[in-house]
Amino acid sequence: VGENAVLHFLVARSLDPNGSDRPIEILDWMDARSIAELISDEHPQIISLVISYLEFGLAADVLGLLPHNLQPDIIKRIATLQTVQPDALAELERVMQKKFKEYKANYWK
Repeated sequence: VGENAVLHFLVARSLDPNGSDRPIEILDWMDARSIAELISDEHPQIISLVISYLEFGLAADVLGLLPHNLQPDIIKRIATLQTVQPDALAELERVMQKKFKEYKANYWK
């Protein structure tokens, strides 16, 4: 199963009123451009979820670096995002770490 399919599945099953406040830790120390490049090929729901866990200033910078035609949809999705189940967020973090390793490997070639 491709990573995008896994992420789409996780978001589809992730809405839960008990939720989690655990951030996607792999993104904590990345700059806006790197995050935008890492998530730009994802579905807007995934992008929204990732951005919603960033610090406000960083989130705004990442959003500004994404394609302009996607920005309104992403903003709408962030505004209507519900809480996420801890297991779904943990799986999303695992997939993002894998994507980051692949990104880093390609970047340092």
